Amino acid sequence: GKFIEFRKFSSLEEVDNYLQEIFGILKRTDLNEEDINAIVYISQELMDNVIRHAKSPNGGLLCGMVYPRRKEVEFSIVDCGIGFKGSLSIRKEFQNISDLEAMEIATLKENMDGTCDVLKGGGNGIPYSWKLVNKAGGELIIFSGSAMFKNGSIQKLPYKWNGVAIRFSFPLCTLSKDMIIDIFGYDDIGFPEEDEFLF
Repeated sequence: GKFIEFRKFSSLEEVDNYLQEIFGILKRTDLNEEDINAIVYISQELMDNVIRHAKSPNGGLLCGMVYPRRKEVEFSIVDCGIGFKGSLSIRKEFQNISDLEAMEIATLKENMDGTCDVLKGGGNGIPYSWKLVNKAGGELIIFSGSAMFKNGSIQKLPYKWNGVAIRFSFPLCTLSKDMIIDIFGYDDIGFPEEDEFLF
């Protein structure tokens, strides 16, 4: 089919397996190579964040769908962990930040050396994912704590989500190699060979 049903993941091995499944499903659709590579990149970054930073007692949930008639792809990744503020507050310089500040740091600030541990990432996953979605003319919505990110703007919510919930969607066949080079400086963000996974 053209969808990934709700799947629970709680280990890097499961993330790897699901990425391979996502890649296989997407290769059987009408998506262009750049769309597929972008979806795999974004999914990997977001699922990896759940495993490395969320401290979610139940891991995370993933689902996705390709809508051929609407010419759109949509994915969601959710966890019940400590959220952006909890993850960032492990670092001394972020211990007294608000949910809104945490959302800004996690989504818009590049090269933050990971969220909770400089050894656990470069801090570019969500900002680069947003750049890809934005270039494609899509939508990225993130909930964490009492903050919401929607397409580059951040606002306070009257309720609180303790973990992180992310939904991204974009029109099919809109990304090009030039767009990807513009974001990353190179176009090779595709699905890595099995021995290239850094899990």
